[in-house]
Amino acid sequence: GAITGALGAVLGGARACVGPDDPISRATVTFASAGNVTSVSVSGGAVGKPAEGCIKAALSKAKVAPFAEASYSAPVTIRH
Repeated sequence: GAITGALGAVLGGARACVGPDDPISRATVTFASAGNVTSVSVSGGAVGKPAEGCIKAALSKAKVAPFAEASYSAPVTIRH
C-alpha cells in the first residue's frame, strides 16, 4: 500500500509528460531499502523522446518509509 500511495502521489506529474494522443508508456520504479527511488526505466511510446526524461524525473520524486528488503521494484502505466 505504501508503494502504491507513493507512486500515486507523483503519477500526475508523469502523466503530464505525455499527450492525449501518445501511446501508453510503462515504467519500472525501483526503491532502495531507505525508501528512495534508485532507478526508473521507461518502455513504450515515450522512449527516446523528451517525455522519457520527464517521466523519469517525475517518478524519481516518490518516497516511502524505509523497509527491510534490499530493494523493491514496482510497475507503473503512464497514459494521459
